[in-house]
Amino acid sequence: MPTAASDADIRIGDRIVAIDGRDYSSWTAIQEELSGRPGDEVTLTIVRGETRVDVPVTLGSFETENGEEVGFLGVQAAIRERPVGALEGASLAGQEVWRNIRLTFQVMGELIRPESLMKLAGVFIGQTDVPDEIRPVSPIGIVNVGSQVGTMGVANYVAMLASINVILATFNVIPLLPLDGGHFAVALWQKITGREPDVRKLVPVAVAVIVLFTFLGLAAIVLDIIDPIRM
Repeated sequence: MPTAASDADIRIGDRIVAIDGRDYSSWTAIQEELSGRPGDEVTLTIVRGETRVDVPVTLGSFETENGEEVGFLGVQAAIRERPVGALEGASLAGQEVWRNIRLTFQVMGELIRPESLMKLAGVFIGQTDVPDEIRPVSPIGIVNVGSQVGTMGVANYVAMLASINVILATFNVIPLLPLDGGHFAVALWQKITGREPDVRKLVPVAVAVIVLFTFLGLAAIVLDIIDPIRM
């Protein structure tokens, strides 16, 4: 079936590096840009062999289950595998861990915004149209995603498990009770000041954290049951 990509003579092995003159370094960013422009005419900058060429393309479109119109090019990314040494592997792993840590704090910042909490509260009355950027995931969702990622190979499955562990660890070191980071902060305060902290004053903080995490957990369970994640 003809697609926007085939009509524009985009070939296997071509590498998209820019859209309308703006450079992109990841396939995810390219997908997000193209999906948000259904029916638009765009200029893709493509590296073909050693040549860099500009290709005009009129994007196709399709309608999602939610009635949203999404742009469609008709290509998918190919995954390249290359062997790396121990030092480069450690460096790449460190970069990935740091990326997950930054992403965790970024998502937490988005989640605690009043407008985000209101959207998540709407889940309990059937309003499940929650943006992916603020959607929490429950163990049900993790199993669902894992079953889909598992079909893509062992490496992707292990990478997903590693990311989950980094995210959970990052949550746990937030310096708020009852998280481990909160206990560490209290112990550090006692060590520095030499005074026994009044833990009773921290109870409201601990209660607020428990309420927030319970709310996010319940919203995630409802979303993962009613509107499962599809990759």
